[in-house]
Amino acid sequence: MPFGERKDIHKGMKIPDGGERADHEEGKSSGAETGYDQKKFSPSGEEKQTAPKGQPAWTIRIPLSSGQEKANVYSGEFKIPEVPIRPQEPVPERILKMKQLYEHRGSSFQQKCRNFYRQGMFMKDYEDDYPLPGNIVYFFPTYHDFSDRQLRGYFAWRTGVRKGEYRPIGTSFAYMYLYELLNGIGTSSVEESLRKMKEWEEGYLDAGYGDSTMRNNLHGWMRELAVLRDVPPGMLPQYTGEDPFLRDMTTAVLRNPTGHTEEEVFSALMGIGGKKPEWSFAVQKEAERGKRLYFKAWQQLTENCQKDGKGFFALCFGEPVQRPWFPMANA
Repeated sequence: MPFGERKDIHKGMKIPDGGERADHEEGKSSGAETGYDQKKFSPSGEEKQTAPKGQPAWTIRIPLSSGQEKANVYSGEFKIPEVPIRPQEPVPERILKMKQLYEHRGSSFQQKCRNFYRQGMFMKDYEDDYPLPGNIVYFFPTYHDFSDRQLRGYFAWRTGVRKGEYRPIGTSFAYMYLYELLNGIGTSSVEESLRKMKEWEEGYLDAGYGDSTMRNNLHGWMRELAVLRDVPPGMLPQYTGEDPFLRDMTTAVLRNPTGHTEEEVFSALMGIGGKKPEWSFAVQKEAERGKRLYFKAWQQLTENCQKDGKGFFALCFGEPVQRPWFPMANA
């Protein structure tokens, strides 16, 4: 105890730090109805207190500002003073029904995903007004991981986000919001999901909230979602701010320059080498002629230059290989 010691008083027991003693012998009580006599053992000689018969008595020492100690004897069970807290509010019926949707059919990741989607679609338009939850850390968080109060806090935060109000929240809850968008929870199309991800990036991540890896994860998931849902490649840059397929298209041009125009080959070389070709003297002096020179040079190199059985393109970019693709592997 921070304010002293709590000791059960038995017959002949010595109390530390003062040497005082409480003797409780049968037959020496202050009255038949009280059971036995107990005294305050303090230097000031305060009056005695009694405890009902059959209940334990404890001595609690509380240091005083003067350096003295005051020993009081209390009867019954010691209770820590209650701290006023927010009254327990009833759990909203919507949340209770959501929890009833959870199916306990094993602990596989697939079952976890099914439960998340089922519960999320049920709560897609739910709104709440509740204090924000604390920073609870879960990997691959779902609704089932959180308490009623934490869920209410999350849904209240999500209500604000949908109105353009971005407040910092625990990383696990922020990721769960992205999981909702990836699954189309609260959106009517994949384009709307991508747009809301972009808005969330600008309102949340650009404000300095979130961890260092969240932006990279977000962009990766947006690209993978676009591929899975057949979003035209040309639409993705407006959401991610970058064209993830630019390098693939560039190398495809350089791999077969004969099938492309001089302008396309020159633009591809600029995409690989930055603006160096554009800064060349030949291009600055005579743009069209300079671009033609770069086209012819690259064409001759890819057709005639070889080393160790590899063509010039393979020497620059390597051989194409096939790899398995696991979209959303880290979501």
